[in-house]
Amino acid sequence: MNARGRRWRRLARAGCGVAWAVAAGVPAAGVTPQVTPAARAPESTAPTPTPELTSFAVFALSRGKGVPPEALDVLRKVAEMADADERRGVRVETRRTRIGLEGETRLCVEYPSAAEARRGLEKVEKIVKDVDLVNLVPGPCGEPAKAREKEKKP
Repeated sequence: MNARGRRWRRLARAGCGVAWAVAAGVPAAGVTPQVTPAARAPESTAPTPTPELTSFAVFALSRGKGVPPEALDVLRKVAEMADADERRGVRVETRRTRIGLEGETRLCVEYPSAAEARRGLEKVEKIVKDVDLVNLVPGPCGEPAKAREKEKKP
């Protein structure tokens, strides 16, 4: 029996089967589910607009022996790509933040437009492909945690 089956059996023995099924949206036997006005689908089926991607972050991580040279090389190449974009006339903002004790680093790259960000992201995807201990995270970079903590303190 797998973990899911053991979990169901344990919940059933504890008398939580019906409560858990109701919480999960599964009607109990012999019960007709009631559709409340809040549970109905909205009248408009238009998709909600998603915010456009204008930034991404590249993380160089370690596995107990420091950041490998290949991961540091990826960070260098991404920074060089951002510099090349600036020389082309595109306003690019980069922030490099050390996030760990062994040299783990986050490089945040922000573009003014979604089109430029997509183009930059496609280039970076090719750079980080098949490199161990490097993560590419599309989306807003945000501020480092230490900067947020300083703002909170009076």
